Amino acid sequence: MESLSFLDCGERDTDLFTWSTAYVVTAVCAVSAVLASCSKDTQSRQLFLIFALVTGLSFGLSGASHMMIYELQEGGRRCGSTWAEDHHEWMYSWLFSLAFSPFSPAALAALSISTTEISGRIIGIIAVFSMAFSVAALQVYEFATSYVVTPVYSRSVMFINVGIAVVVPACEAKLRQSSLAAMTSAAFFLVGGLVVQTTRGLSFESFTQNAMFHCLVTVSVVAAWFASQAKSLEGVVEDRKLFQPYQHVEQDVKRARQEEMAEDEACYCCFRTRQQEPRFAPLKPQDWSDRSS
Repeated sequence: MESLSFLDCGERDTDLFTWSTAYVVTAVCAVSAVLASCSKDTQSRQLFLIFALVTGLSFGLSGASHMMIYELQEGGRRCGSTWAEDHHEWMYSWLFSLAFSPFSPAALAALSISTTEISGRIIGIIAVFSMAFSVAALQVYEFATSYVVTPVYSRSVMFINVGIAVVVPACEAKLRQSSLAAMTSAAFFLVGGLVVQTTRGLSFESFTQNAMFHCLVTVSVVAAWFASQAKSLEGVVEDRKLFQPYQHVEQDVKRARQEEMAEDEACYCCFRTRQQEPRFAPLKPQDWSDRSS
């Protein structure tokens, strides 16, 4: 996502592909979140839902800001760069976009950590979210008070979190499919960030570096969804392996229940048979009264 230094709307990337591809990221996040909500409830699934939520909101709100600036430029109007100027509505959506954007790579790093079996996973997840919260608070404060954003903080945190998402699963002796998918997702996110930094000003017929970044993030979201689903399947397989030594116990219990039910049925038949025989039929009080008469 494009970062602002000083707010000069005339220098913003407002090409059609820039804000339209941001909406594509939001749409893919929404669809993948709905699909993930139908799978087994795991920690990785919960973290992916957080990743899809903050990523969709961040890119969707930034796309809305760029689209507003685009419409103002097409109408020959100058967008406001302060809260007191006219046509400053785009600043509200950008403010919320800045609040959500640091949590996107942090949630991806947390998802990648959750796919591993290393000790201290909870501490690592708390650490990446705490770092994202600090940067988000700083960005919102700077933008709301001085109308500037310091890009170095958000970009540094993004590269740190994405680096964590790639390195931590690679430290395990056994690389799981879920970890591999999470690393692939982080790699696409990392390449997208590098594209924005190294190809600034480069465009291919209005397809700017920001649009390239949005496309790579879209692939990253899909790979993260595969990571959460693979972790759910791995949990099912592990549960079956843990239950396998006790399968003979389950079979013995079923056999005992069947034998018990067979005995109950035999006793019931015997009881009915005895009741049907006249010599075993009990005499009721009215029977005695009939005999005495």
